[in-house]
Amino acid sequence: MLNRRLEGGIPFQWHHHPELELTLTLNSRGQRFIGDHAGTYDDGDLVVVGANLPHTWHSTESIDAGAPHVALVLWFGQDWLTDLADSAVELRPLHDLVARSRTGLRFSTDLSNSIRPRYEALFPNRPRQGCLDCCTCCCSLLRTRAP
Repeated sequence: MLNRRLEGGIPFQWHHHPELELTLTLNSRGQRFIGDHAGTYDDGDLVVVGANLPHTWHSTESIDAGAPHVALVLWFGQDWLTDLADSAVELRPLHDLVARSRTGLRFSTDLSNSIRPRYEALFPNRPRQGCLDCCTCCCSLLRTRAP
């Protein structure tokens, strides 16, 4: 888990890693690069990035100039998500989430707004409560298709 707060903006730092990444970007506007896709992002941008998929963000402005740009980041091992999906029939759609994340997946503003309070609350939580809330957030992502 990473609660990244940057006064000067989110720098362009092209990278990849073996985990899936769920990122909620707050108080920031700019460009998002995931794999071979480049697009704009705004406050409340919620994306999942697949394993080993190169990605970066680069901010151009903040919404509130007096507050930092924020990236709230969770990393998931693909095996953990697929094992979770196999543990209960209700969680099997997580397999689809993992598959769709391979090229990057942006979620709707409505979905982002609906899970934002719970997602933000993950970061100061105790580990056990954070794990439960993390599972709840993942299940929320299954309720809708990305735009």
